Amino acid sequence: MRSFFLITAITCAAYASSFGGVLVFDDGPAIADNPNIRSLWPISHAMSAPPDTTVSGRPIVSLSLALNYALAPGDVAEHLWAYHAVNLALHLLAALTLFGIVHRTLTSVTMRDRWGANATPLATVIALVWAVHPLQTRSVTYVVQRAESLMGLFYLLTLYCAIRGWTVAAITACAVGMATKESMITAPLIVLVWDFLFRNPQSIRNPQSSIRNVRAPLHVGLLLTWTILAALIVDGYRAHSVGFGLRGWTWWSYLITQAGVVTHYLRLAFVPRPLVLDYRSCNGVSLRRIG
Repeated sequence: MRSFFLITAITCAAYASSFGGVLVFDDGPAIADNPNIRSLWPISHAMSAPPDTTVSGRPIVSLSLALNYALAPGDVAEHLWAYHAVNLALHLLAALTLFGIVHRTLTSVTMRDRWGANATPLATVIALVWAVHPLQTRSVTYVVQRAESLMGLFYLLTLYCAIRGWTVAAITACAVGMATKESMITAPLIVLVWDFLFRNPQSIRNPQSSIRNVRAPLHVGLLLTWTILAALIVDGYRAHSVGFGLRGWTWWSYLITQAGVVTHYLRLAFVPRPLVLDYRSCNGVSLRRIG
């Protein structure tokens, strides 16, 4: 309980100043100028969004904004604190879920002899570092980027519920995450890797034993959630986004550019400097720092 209080207090303190933030970049078309968030009914309308916005093809993100508007109706700019509050709450819930994942991993059959006695302090430190790391700033303070934090929450919930053996809850979290953002695609694989490394102590030395202990209903159910993501990509706006033919960008050319982006962000994870909100301005006059 003390760990939960500590994580909550420090995370809230770190992002307290974010409540004074303003609408920037995609916040305008995706939130302030988005007529779909102004009503929760019909729900299909609330879960859709105008084309060419960050929330297009991401129904759960759209629905979260509609719920936000229902709680604080009226001019978005005047009630922006409510949107920041939800972003912070999502991030905090993700941090607490990460604490649970790390704690249960360190007390698993394969790790408890070495790390079990220190599982709580280690899990607390890891969750705190993740929660207040400067690289997280954009997903919390940039309102429409709740797509990242919301997907991250469902990603972590998928793994946590799978660890606890809550099959239905894990599959549900994974399915909702697939309708949140495309990055969720690796979640079923991460659960499989966790099972292989931590659930079965003989998994590495005896792969056949590991295969016999696979939780088939869980993993089949998680893999089936890929169909939700496939449907959103093929039939939705994401079918025309970068990497799927937009302006001549094929998946291969996009993959090549993303290799450099991934490397850059891996470096920022260890050395978070410099951080900017708009990388397009890095070679121009303006630099918008976020950390």
